[in-house]
Amino acid sequence: MAKACILLKKTVGTDNDAAVINALKNSGYSFDKFHILSQLEKEKITDLFEELTQSGYSVLFLAEESLNEWLKPPISFENERDKQGLMNTFGDTVYALNEKNIEEALVQRLKERKWKISVAESFTGGGIAKRITSVSGASEVYFEGVNAYNEASKIKRLGVSKATLDEKGAVSEETAFEMARGLLSTGDCNVAVATTGLAGPNSDGSGKPVGLCYISVGTNEKIEVFRYVFEGARKKITETAIEYALFHVFGTLNDV
Repeated sequence: MAKACILLKKTVGTDNDAAVINALKNSGYSFDKFHILSQLEKEKITDLFEELTQSGYSVLFLAEESLNEWLKPPISFENERDKQGLMNTFGDTVYALNEKNIEEALVQRLKERKWKISVAESFTGGGIAKRITSVSGASEVYFEGVNAYNEASKIKRLGVSKATLDEKGAVSEETAFEMARGLLSTGDCNVAVATTGLAGPNSDGSGKPVGLCYISVGTNEKIEVFRYVFEGARKKITETAIEYALFHVFGTLNDV
C-alpha cells in the first residue's frame, strides 16, 4: 500500500520541514507523498485525506505541537525501539503507521489492552461499526453496536434522558455524552464511542447547521465530547465524522 504523510504546522517553509522529512526517512518511514499544511490551510485536511485514501494511500497525520521538542535537535531512529518512540512522542497525533489504517491500528491497540469497545451511532448509521468489524480479529474486542437513529431508541436502548432530548435536542453535546454513558453503564465495554449530528441535505428545523456533529468517546473514568461542523454533501459529512470518531477512540486508548 502506498503511504502518505500530512504535517499540520503553524508556519510553513521553515528549516524544520526538511528536518521532519529527513528524521522520518532515517527512522525507516518512507512516504510516497508528503504534504505540509499551515494552520490557515487546515480546512484542506478533510479533502486531502479523502483524496489520498480513495487513491489507496495509508495516511500518517503529524501535528506541529508534537514536533517542537522532538526536533531540538532533529534526530533519527536506527532501531525498532527508537521507531516505537515515534508513536510515544507523537501520542494521539499519530494514528496510522506504515501500512495500517486507522481501524486496524485501533483493533490492534484494543487487543493489546484486552479491552472491549461498544459503539452507538445516530447519523453515521453504523459506519463506525462497519469499519471496526471489517478488521480480521475484531470479534475479540468489539462488543456491540447500537444504531439509535430514532429518539425513542436513544431513550430505550441507551438511557438518554427524554428531558435532555426535549431541552437540548438529539444533536447536542448532552445527548452525545449520555449515549456513550449508556454503553459504558452496561459494564460490557471498556471504551465507548457515540455520534449524533446533522448530515443534511436539510436541517431538522432546530436552526442548527447542516454538518454539525458531536462525537463522544469515553471510559468509566472520563467521557469527552468533541464538536465539529463539517462541510460537504451528506456522504462526505458522515464519512468524515466516522474518520474523526475512530481517531478520537485511538487517542483515548493512547491516553489511558
